[in-house]
Amino acid sequence: MVYGEESPLLVSPPGNFSYDMATSSSIQQLLPDGYVWAPGTVVLADHHEPSSKAVLFPIPTEDPDDPLNWSSRRKFVNYSIVCSYVLWTFVQLDVGLTAWGPLMDELGISQFALNASVAANYAGLAFGCLVFIPFLYRYGRRPIYLFSVALQLGSCIYQGLVQNNTDIIVSNLLSGLGGAISETVVQITIADVFFVHQHAEMNAWYLIMTAVGAFLGPVASGYITDSQGWRWVWWYCTIFLSIQFVVSIFAFEESKYIPNFRRSSSQAPTVVADYGSTEDIPKQRTQRRGSVLNRLRPQLLRTKSQTDPTITKKTYRQRMAFTTTTNAPVVRHFWQPVVVLFTFPAILYTAVTFGIILASFAAETTIQATYLLEPPYNFSASGVGLMNLPPFVGAILGFPFGGYLNDKSIRWSASRNQGIYEPEMRLWMVLPFALLIPGGILMFGLGLAYVSLHNHHKPHKHKLTHNHTGRPLVPPRHRLWRLGLRLHNLLRRRPSLLHRLLPRRKSPSPPHPFTIP
Repeated sequence: MVYGEESPLLVSPPGNFSYDMATSSSIQQLLPDGYVWAPGTVVLADHHEPSSKAVLFPIPTEDPDDPLNWSSRRKFVNYSIVCSYVLWTFVQLDVGLTAWGPLMDELGISQFALNASVAANYAGLAFGCLVFIPFLYRYGRRPIYLFSVALQLGSCIYQGLVQNNTDIIVSNLLSGLGGAISETVVQITIADVFFVHQHAEMNAWYLIMTAVGAFLGPVASGYITDSQGWRWVWWYCTIFLSIQFVVSIFAFEESKYIPNFRRSSSQAPTVVADYGSTEDIPKQRTQRRGSVLNRLRPQLLRTKSQTDPTITKKTYRQRMAFTTTTNAPVVRHFWQPVVVLFTFPAILYTAVTFGIILASFAAETTIQATYLLEPPYNFSASGVGLMNLPPFVGAILGFPFGGYLNDKSIRWSASRNQGIYEPEMRLWMVLPFALLIPGGILMFGLGLAYVSLHNHHKPHKHKLTHNHTGRPLVPPRHRLWRLGLRLHNLLRRRPSLLHRLLPRRKSPSPPHPFTIP
């Protein structure tokens, strides 16, 4: 079965070509009448051979330039550059918070302007994806990556030269716009280069780079601010982003794949080689799901990628072309994500969950940069930066659950579902963390609230505010706390009441006179 005129089930116009779309279209035509395969549902395991390797999806062609067929080394180099891009993106997005104290002292920038700059940064992150992502479907991934790095580089230079409130707000807006695509284009690159059963592990590495940049970046910037000054934080970002830009120009390959439909039939990239043709499909369709999979099994259950050595590979210059242009529509990608978001509950749930996590992280980092500089903390820039170590440790501990184990779990679930994988299967691994995240947020907020209340509380005379070791107790602001402290003070003043409430202890009986000690 090949792409082109010989395979009517898999024909798609070259300008609007989507490999996944073509494969899903062919599967849909093989299904019985009235049977609909939901988007994202694929055959991932051979339920006839539970111990076999994972089934490859998307099904790779035989073209050596198909990103799915790239060698492990080629994939490693490409994705390493992507991870480096993610690292320095989140470094430049989060290191500025540790410099708030020196900014207010040296330039007289108000706290209102600093909060407004953070809001401008997040606004750029929110709307940047909506503006830039649709263009990668027409022009490819590579120009969007390069544009993002260049814009971030310019914003870092601007932030190193900040002089007033306007500068800090505008530079943060540019920073957010430059880093906006980092939370979307990476997942598109993963889908281009890796198979479905590898997506979670690759996304986990993306999140690890996010954690290193967002959490360890402020730790380093805090010490740089204390030792070399806050401007040097941005000069270091400028240096590393410049290196990232140069490496991306000369080593980062385009992962958007366009099959060459004009090749001869002997060189056409095959979808499934030597597995039969459409004539092998039974004409009498059955309504049973198992029989459908039995018919699809020879065509779809591939566990190894194969390439045709007769197909000419692209030259280095072709692989490093600035754009890979097709006639793919752009306008519909501005509104299509909104339709998908409110059509599939699982996608809406995932988006809301991810948004809440990002919002909580943004709130925590902003609160740290504001309140930890004031009494009773009086943290320095390095102290504020060190507060990012605990979330980094948590991210490392959660790495196996969101990555490797998640991929393992979907393969296990697919094997129990007649080899069919459904995207919702990944959500089971989220359930334990649905309790941990709110718990962590509460601990963070209540910890700050406790110290804040104690710092502003004036002890009343003759009231118990410290225990016997001199450690301060919780300030009696809450009704239950006040009631408990009043009861404790009452019992201290009237110990006879305490003796009446407590059960009396019996005195030990005298030993028997004949008891041998």
